[in-house]
Amino acid sequence: MGVRFPPFATSVRQCLPKEKTLYIKDNVPHFGNKLRRTVILFYGFLTVISIVWMYFRGHSNIFLYKNAALDTKPYLQSIGSILIGCALGLLLVCLTQILQVRFKSIRLLHNEFHHLITFTSKRDLFLLALFSSFGEELFFRGAILGEFLHWIPTRAGIALSVCISSFLFSLLHIAPGRKFYAWTISSFILGILLALLYLQLGDLWVVIALHFTVNWCNLRSITKQPVQV
Repeated sequence: MGVRFPPFATSVRQCLPKEKTLYIKDNVPHFGNKLRRTVILFYGFLTVISIVWMYFRGHSNIFLYKNAALDTKPYLQSIGSILIGCALGLLLVCLTQILQVRFKSIRLLHNEFHHLITFTSKRDLFLLALFSSFGEELFFRGAILGEFLHWIPTRAGIALSVCISSFLFSLLHIAPGRKFYAWTISSFILGILLALLYLQLGDLWVVIALHFTVNWCNLRSITKQPVQV
């Protein structure tokens, strides 16, 4: 008779000795399905809400910030923005690796996430990176930041809008325990960078591409192995 395992990998780890965890992967079939459904439903909901929100605010093209787009054909700008976002994302990933070597808090955070998602498939990691980048950027940069800028378009209003939208973005990245503080703080800083990049280049494709690149590379790195603290 087979052993019934809890649906989440973290619960499974607590039920077995460490030497047995190598054999858990094939015995947690429901974890990937539950993660996949949660990701699709949650970020799908954020995406729909954002699209409706921006449409009724008067954005015929939800990926553009007013008339801040570059003076070029839309598809060329989108391609260029995606390439810029991917390049900046790779630079940010390299910076994260450097900071991880220097700061213990980031290494602890790496190990915590490693224990949480170590048995997640590449497909589910890809879906998580893709859906989260679309949903979060449409909602926090497109809808929320755009709404604040619509009502307070002054210079001080722009600074306030960037900070508020970034703070709300960081609230989505809160988890219990001190080890996750670095995640919340870095999310706030990343939110500010994404907001400024969105306002500077004028479309969401650049921040979506950057966000996806950072998420995908970091998730793949986290699942490989824990780091020495």
